[in-house]
Amino acid sequence: MLERKNKLMLWIVTAAVILNVLIFAMTRLVNPFRHDAGVHGGHAGPIVLSPSVLAGQNVLLLISLALWLVCTYLYWRSRGSSTWLPGVIATALTFASISIISGSGGSVEFHFSIFMVLATIAYYESVRLVLIMTVLFAIQHLGGYFAVPMLVFGVSDYPFLMLVIHALFLILTSSATVLQIRSKQSIYRQLEAEKEEKSRQLLTLIQETKELSRSMDEALSLVSSKAEANRKLTGEISIASGEMSEGLGEQVQSMDQMDERLSSINASVLEAYGASQVMNATAERKRREMKESQSKVQQLAEHNRQVRSSADHVKNTLSLLLQSMEAAQSMSRNIQEVAEQTHLLSLNAAVEAARAGEHGAGFTVVAQEVRKLSMHSRKAAGEIQSMMEAIYREAVETVAEVEKSEAAILQTEQEFATFHQDFEQVQAAMEEVLSFMQSIDGKLSIIQGETSGAAGDMNQMSAFIEEGLVSMEELAARCDQQVQFSNQVEEEILKLKQLSAALQQRFLVMPGRKTASGEGA
Repeated sequence: MLERKNKLMLWIVTAAVILNVLIFAMTRLVNPFRHDAGVHGGHAGPIVLSPSVLAGQNVLLLISLALWLVCTYLYWRSRGSSTWLPGVIATALTFASISIISGSGGSVEFHFSIFMVLATIAYYESVRLVLIMTVLFAIQHLGGYFAVPMLVFGVSDYPFLMLVIHALFLILTSSATVLQIRSKQSIYRQLEAEKEEKSRQLLTLIQETKELSRSMDEALSLVSSKAEANRKLTGEISIASGEMSEGLGEQVQSMDQMDERLSSINASVLEAYGASQVMNATAERKRREMKESQSKVQQLAEHNRQVRSSADHVKNTLSLLLQSMEAAQSMSRNIQEVAEQTHLLSLNAAVEAARAGEHGAGFTVVAQEVRKLSMHSRKAAGEIQSMMEAIYREAVETVAEVEKSEAAILQTEQEFATFHQDFEQVQAAMEEVLSFMQSIDGKLSIIQGETSGAAGDMNQMSAFIEEGLVSMEELAARCDQQVQFSNQVEEEILKLKQLSAALQQRFLVMPGRKTASGEGA
């Protein structure tokens, strides 16, 4: 800034010196500035300058040239950056104006060069330089008024009032210039303070923007990593949901197969329940027959004494007994068959209950109880069969004995007594078998209810699994959408990173531009 001002002021000093030389030469040669009527003193006609005045004009011209040479030297040596240049340039301009006034013969017109110099010196915005210039011009006017008025005013007797007017306007102009300089400096300082404040705010804003940009980069990196992890997780979820969908489909098929098996088990249970009902009715009928047989045996025992009176009657009675025994053997065999079937049924039920898993736990217990009862029934039936065979053999022998001897009838009565006891045991066994069949009937009814409930539960589970399969398909679709959204987020994050990098680059360049612009101002 100072170099530029010094350069401009040096050109102005050079122009002032050139103007000074021209005016000095023109005054010496043709004197075109001398009026016929003296302005300052009111004298008419040409004025003859004394040698001392001429010498003073020459000295002032040389001083002006010397100061110009000093200014040029200082500028060349310091390349315009010397702090002495403004004072020397102000002095050179002041003496150039003084030399112009004296060289023109003190013409009043050239006194306006004072105000030209004052306006030019104000370019430095230095009150000190203005005051120095004002003091130099005051010394010029006072010295000229009291010592050599011809050198300053062009007359020998210059009015004091005019001197005062000159001094007053010089002081007023200098004061106004000083006030303008101070006001401008105050405004400049205020502007500089505002500029510094704005610069600090701008630097703070730039720093905050940089921090925000770095935070944004970190956040974007974090979001990018999270988005990448989310995308991978979503892909894994999509794959897992596909696998789960396949697994659920297989489960649906397994549930359908289990439902079919439960339906088959339920059908078998219904069939067994029907068979149990038939067996129960048969057992009830056999129980009634056993009561009838018991009544007949009692009649035989009661009329056993009559058997001795009639062998034929005994034979007939024994024949009936043999027939009853054959029926009893047949019934015993039926009981054994029923027990065998019940045992097989309980084994099948246990197998199916094991296949049913947790839902067939109660049925397993029932099957075990049924198997125990069937084994007990089979054992009892075997004992009954053995007893019936023994009774049959005894009956045959009794018939033979009746045919051989009537005396054996007494022994037959004893055997009939034994038979009566055995028959009571058979009747008791039949009562147990009937009770067992009724128990089996109740348990089969319970099993039927449980299998029906299990089938309903399986259907409900199958419906739930199908709903889960639909939900998994929807989840897979959502995962695909999430992956697409994650890709879009990645693209937006990349754009934001590019924008943040551009913003950081711009704010990194701005301080340099700011410094350059500050230097230019």
